[in-house]
Amino acid sequence: DIKLDSNSYFRDLTQAFKSAGKIVGLEVSRGVVEDSVVSYKPVEPLRANSKYRVLTDLKLPSAEFLQRSLSYYPPEIEERYLQLPADLPSRVGALAQALTKDIDNPYSKAVAIESYLRTMEYTVAFQSIPHDADTVDYFLFESRKGYSDYFASAMAIMLRTQGIPTRLLLGFGPGGEDPDKQGFLVRDKDGHSWPEVYFTNVGWVP
Repeated sequence: DIKLDSNSYFRDLTQAFKSAGKIVGLEVSRGVVEDSVVSYKPVEPLRANSKYRVLTDLKLPSAEFLQRSLSYYPPEIEERYLQLPADLPSRVGALAQALTKDIDNPYSKAVAIESYLRTMEYTVAFQSIPHDADTVDYFLFESRKGYSDYFASAMAIMLRTQGIPTRLLLGFGPGGEDPDKQGFLVRDKDGHSWPEVYFTNVGWVP
């Protein structure tokens, strides 16, 4: 009987180890998260109708903490995640500059650009882009609508023009349950893109 919201959580956990019960052993390790993926593998394979319960406590840096993040980045981060297309229209960077000109920290600049992008229309409808147009430029100044690829790419490019390392991630939602109950069907429509911003001493933040 451990109260997870108690300030004495670890003390209570230690006492639980010393009590008789079904727990054979448990190791708790807290350290710097180097990656955004956390996984657990059961000792024994899960069989049909197996039940398990997972309780997680994932703490992300607060907005206040990120606002104090340094604008210095490791050379390897700058080299890879500040790259821009050589033919990127200048008005893309000019827009990013206008949105962030009175802001003095990377986090608030990211929030300002994110807030601006949220004023645009999200749609999965197909749209034809001229073959000679830059996709981000066309999205920002012509169509002003699109799906996740457009929004994530625009935010990544805009932040990079302001010297803030940003990367684009691609993934999938869980999809729909298989009618035969053998798992889930993940289709192209379940795809999603999102940007992550690099913060010194923190890492990548979605």
